[in-house]
Amino acid sequence: MSKCMQRDLQRLSADHFDVLIIGGGINGAWIALDAALRGLRTALVDKGDFGAATSAATGKMIHGGIRYLQHMALGRLKTSLHERMLLLRNAPHLVHPLPFLIPTSGHLLKGKEVLSLAMLIYDFFACRAVPGPPYAQIPPHQRLSRRETARLEPCLALEGLTGAVRFFDCQMPFPERLTLAVIQSAQEAGATVVNYAQATKILRDEMTVRGVRIRDQLAGDGFEIQAHCVVNATGPWADEILRAEGSSADPSATTAKQNRQFSKGIHIITRALTSGHGLALATRHQHSGAVLDRGGRHFFIVPWEGHSLVGTTNAPYEGDPDQKLVTEEDIQGLIADVNSVYPSAGLRREDVLFFYGGLYPDEPHQGAKGYQGARKDRIVDHGQGNVLHGLITVSGVKYTTGRRLAQMVVEMVFAKLQRPVLPCRTETAVLHGGDMPGMQAFLAAEQNRLAGILSVEEIDHLVRLYGTKISDVLETASENVANKTKRTADNLVMAQTRYAVRREMARKLTDVLFRRTRWGLFGHPGGDLLRHVADVMAEELAWDRARMEQEITEVEDCYHVVT
Repeated sequence: MSKCMQRDLQRLSADHFDVLIIGGGINGAWIALDAALRGLRTALVDKGDFGAATSAATGKMIHGGIRYLQHMALGRLKTSLHERMLLLRNAPHLVHPLPFLIPTSGHLLKGKEVLSLAMLIYDFFACRAVPGPPYAQIPPHQRLSRRETARLEPCLALEGLTGAVRFFDCQMPFPERLTLAVIQSAQEAGATVVNYAQATKILRDEMTVRGVRIRDQLAGDGFEIQAHCVVNATGPWADEILRAEGSSADPSATTAKQNRQFSKGIHIITRALTSGHGLALATRHQHSGAVLDRGGRHFFIVPWEGHSLVGTTNAPYEGDPDQKLVTEEDIQGLIADVNSVYPSAGLRREDVLFFYGGLYPDEPHQGAKGYQGARKDRIVDHGQGNVLHGLITVSGVKYTTGRRLAQMVVEMVFAKLQRPVLPCRTETAVLHGGDMPGMQAFLAAEQNRLAGILSVEEIDHLVRLYGTKISDVLETASENVANKTKRTADNLVMAQTRYAVRREMARKLTDVLFRRTRWGLFGHPGGDLLRHVADVMAEELAWDRARMEQEITEVEDCYHVVT
């Protein structure tokens, strides 16, 4: 059985760490794993749950970087393809290929000829990415005729359609669990990880960091963590951490802020709108800074768990990152975008089952008329200019390449510790639950092993969440797998909830419903399920009735837009 995740606050306060990472999103998670695997005494804290903010508010894709062709950014394209293959190889239960169609019309930039040429370049670099096992190989693109395109996706408008290009990218259906798998792997490598621990002040001796003051968000207690180096990987909250330091590291007093800006991106989950392909469709909004501009900025309609995921919008945001982001206007605007370029969808407000929003790094592009977001990761060494030695602020722009960003950050940490840089090991690190001979082979073996105990659908669901840790989940159920007794749906709900609390550090009802399981992601799960999960958590965590009602209210609030 795998190691449990424990909120070990005593260890946090007693040990002296080489590096403390503030922020448990995907970038902080990879930094913690990389540092721990290289032998550094590593700690990670987050003021909320792991992967609950920007890292959860993605399009659920592990992109190979096809949009970088529009900017002729071949270096970033190669990096994205390399990292995509690593995730296919090291987390096969959480990442899988997904077919896409890009419709074509006329000739030149919107036609099949130019797009096919771009895809040849894409395939050229894809086949030269890091070698992967046979199950992780992705087919090259195909040029489709108008008739073939209409057969595959009959709802596409035929007027002006000349065909499409079909290619494969990769999907991570549950980015919340992929982020968690990286953090679990970091803990297994020796890192101390704790959620609901807010950094309130960076501690210092003169101009050198010595640690961070922490507030336990659950108990309200305060304590200090001692660390030689602190990495601020809090995304939209980075400036808040720097201001809490209360000195010249404050971004308003230095060049550290460097015109940091953010844009709000919204996604909606709807009834299924396609026949199995992701669609990349041009909107009425202008594209920013592209060398090869095919028209409006694209958005995606992506198949997701029997539904469609639509996004993203992008709009400048200057408000409080802790506030709810999604407005009714955002949702209606995205619905209008879909219906303007994909009218057969006939999308209506009642088709929207769930929605979410996140903040992403933005940067001004000279001469640009629209938004496309920041294109480069940013690492700020606050020791430059003798501002504050031992403090690093990190801003990543892409979920897919978080591992590569972490590699650069950890090498900077070694330099600050004045130690020889040890080799990075994350390229070959199989993530928690991913130690299998391919997803399909493992899934077939589990279906054979659990036949008569669980349905095929239940086995598929559990394997895609937990991978090889499925047995650990089932062992927490009220009945043992070996007795061959058929489980009920309530047994599985109880088993997954207990597993989330005991072994995955779930401490709030929202943790279980939105980040440890998928129960809350398809719209409101219903009062009966909500109270059943709350009852199990109350038993595990000794909640009283008032606390349980508060947790339920917080979940209910997730289904309401900003008024």
